[in-house]
Amino acid sequence: MMISDKSNGRLGEIISFARKHNITDSFDEIYSLLDRYAKKDHEVVLYRGYLPLSLEFTVSFEGEKITGGSVIFHGMFDHTDLSSFSISLSTGREVSWKLEI
Repeated sequence: MMISDKSNGRLGEIISFARKHNITDSFDEIYSLLDRYAKKDHEVVLYRGYLPLSLEFTVSFEGEKITGGSVIFHGMFDHTDLSSFSISLSTGREVSWKLEI
């Protein structure tokens, strides 16, 4: 199966932003993890997240949801919206996407 994009353009926005700022590694790593599920006949669906540059996702197998979560952007440009605040062990200087399940 393939990953189904129902994010209303958010996936493309994230990819363009990551390329423009040369920060694709963390997003590519998370996307690769979700793609591994899809390659094992799991249905992976991406949705537009409620935070800037974020996605929500579900992973289902044979019609039953087995997990879901969010892919949230942390770092530069997210300081104006405290709704993306989370606890992290990073130094705060890291610019990346994080997987939250």
